[in-house]
Amino acid sequence: MINVHFTFNSEPIACKQFDALVKSLPPGLVENFGYYTRWQDQQAALLGKLLLYHALKKNGCTEPFILHYSTHQRPYLDIPIDFNISHSGNLVVCATTNHGRIGVDVEEIKSIDFEPFKNVMSVTQWQEILTSGNPTTSFYRYWTLKESLIKADGKGISNISLDEIRIHNDESYLNGQNWFVIDLPLHPSYSGSLAFNEKQDVKVEQFFAQVCA
Repeated sequence: MINVHFTFNSEPIACKQFDALVKSLPPGLVENFGYYTRWQDQQAALLGKLLLYHALKKNGCTEPFILHYSTHQRPYLDIPIDFNISHSGNLVVCATTNHGRIGVDVEEIKSIDFEPFKNVMSVTQWQEILTSGNPTTSFYRYWTLKESLIKADGKGISNISLDEIRIHNDESYLNGQNWFVIDLPLHPSYSGSLAFNEKQDVKVEQFFAQVCA
């Protein structure tokens, strides 16, 4: 089972509550949240870890949880649970699974000039974007699908030609591995995608910071 937990990071958390939430995390999941200059980024980092901690407890995992990083800086735990965290705008999401590898990506849908990103799409994908009913939404969908694949693969964007990533009937092939990719409709203002290498059910739940603690 893949568990997807998400929450919104819309307003600043009071300092006392922020400190209490940090203290509720096990030491192995705490990072230097003060490293971030914007409160939005600081809180997104904290909320991502709270969602991860909640998912681990729900899965019956016991402490200690120790974060490690691969040579390509992909975070992982020393227990048989794979996870991935993403945030954009006011949305924070964490996906976990105890079967295989997983990647998740969310992007706030904004009006942008996506012409400079033409080289990261195949010719067919680019045509599909331009001729769709909503090119901006279509662009973000392909972008998050590819990002989730890259994050699940874990070898880094520098080792992948984005335009060569093909997606057909919710499946893809990357670095010698077959992947499943699906859309995550978490909110109309966001594009979300999930990539995983073992077929399984997906459960999505929303949480608030107070619940995560």
